[in-house]
Amino acid sequence: MAKPWVSVILPVYNGARYVRAAIRSILTQTFREFELLIIDDGSTDQTPAILAQFTDPRMRVCTNPRNYGIPKTRNIGIRQARGAYLAWQDADDLSEPQRLQLQLQQMRAQPGLAALGTAHCTIDARGRKTRHKPRLSTPAVQDLLQRNCFINGSVMLRADAVAAAGGYDEFFKLSEDYELFLRLAKRFSLGNLPARLYQLRVHADSTTARAARQNVYYAEIARALHRGQIQPRALAEFAELDWQSYQARLNRADRIQFNLRLAAANKRTKNYRAALQDYRRVQSLDGDSFTVRKNILKMKWKIGWNKIRRGG
Repeated sequence: MAKPWVSVILPVYNGARYVRAAIRSILTQTFREFELLIIDDGSTDQTPAILAQFTDPRMRVCTNPRNYGIPKTRNIGIRQARGAYLAWQDADDLSEPQRLQLQLQQMRAQPGLAALGTAHCTIDARGRKTRHKPRLSTPAVQDLLQRNCFINGSVMLRADAVAAAGGYDEFFKLSEDYELFLRLAKRFSLGNLPARLYQLRVHADSTTARAARQNVYYAEIARALHRGQIQPRALAEFAELDWQSYQARLNRADRIQFNLRLAAANKRTKNYRAALQDYRRVQSLDGDSFTVRKNILKMKWKIGWNKIRRGG
């Protein structure tokens, strides 16, 4: 195969339930001049057997000898990629057919863009669309320091810009994408297409759902690093911490904000019991505010409603 314009990189670990649909959403793209790199991070389920069923010559499978984790697996994919542009695809999500075509068109029209995401809709475990989420069109560093403005699986990047930034920092076991966006934003322009070109699957088995609080912890470390509150040489001392031990080091005001971020992350992944715990911690720190009480009641209602839907 001639050198492709785009290398689509799909990392997967024990993703048998959804990976087939994710692959098909890429192989049926209207833009055809791409390679699809599947990086199997040591799966122990039926993922290898499913990958072996595909015969499209644009697809390559690289298998890690053991489970390396997300950031190292992403860097392996980058090193294997041959395209001038890199596009991520998560193993449980779906891309709309025109995604690569529209992103490449925009990135070639704006050579200064290092990363381009898209708007998205969320889908549930059965693939039913639940809501539409736009994204900030031209996020700058200050926007990113408030929140991650990208859905990583929707992002296309210039390979040379990623190389110049040094790839993913493997200290960040989670939120590694967010930390890279912060580095890129200091040197390049970033953007999001307003078109809804990606379907983000929200389900209980996703990494985002299972490790929502730890994900928030690593995002907090990334923010502190890029604000100059943590020096790079001091990162090692945070390697053994988790979200609980980290918040114990914070003052009261910062602990309130941290727990609000935890609650928001758990709400996004529909883990309402965890969000309820987070709001109760805020209540113990911030007094009995109306907003916190309202969110506590809302989480209780969500928990009760889900129980009814499951039949008691």
